Amino acid sequence: MIVGCGCHLEKTIPNTPRAFLRWNNKSTTPVAVVMTVMLRSFCMSAPSPSRPSLFSVELRTAQWPELIEWYRNALGLRVLVRVVEDGYALFEAGDTRLAILQRPASGEASGRWSLGFEVVDLDAIHARLLAIGSVSISPKVHPEGFRELIVDDPDGNRIRLFAWSENHS
Repeated sequence: MIVGCGCHLEKTIPNTPRAFLRWNNKSTTPVAVVMTVMLRSFCMSAPSPSRPSLFSVELRTAQWPELIEWYRNALGLRVLVRVVEDGYALFEAGDTRLAILQRPASGEASGRWSLGFEVVDLDAIHARLLAIGSVSISPKVHPEGFRELIVDDPDGNRIRLFAWSENHS
């Protein structure tokens, strides 16, 4: 754990010099420093000259603590960075990341988009969601060779969880 300048980073960042995690310039925000560190440390697949690489998806919420717990407990995502004072958290989500930012209430989720997560064990995640009261339906089987479970996070964002069948090629 690294604590400095009033900023609490929940997890240390592997292979990152501690100097990157400290800042002295008052014009540099903790989030800017964290993003610099993240860009240097967690680029799992670098962009090519012909196409960009998706670094993260951002959710803005008035329920920051609740969303942090939900994504950690319901989906088992690993917290890479958590800056409590700035209302910022970054989760590892496969080859990309999910950022959750504290913001004033801005109304209901639009429903025009969803987050899709491919999982290995859909039954285990379904059981976890049942245990915390986030879902009451069973996964749906699709003829294309996958099972899918659709849930909403505490902010009303649509989450699609799917797993390919064992004989899918």
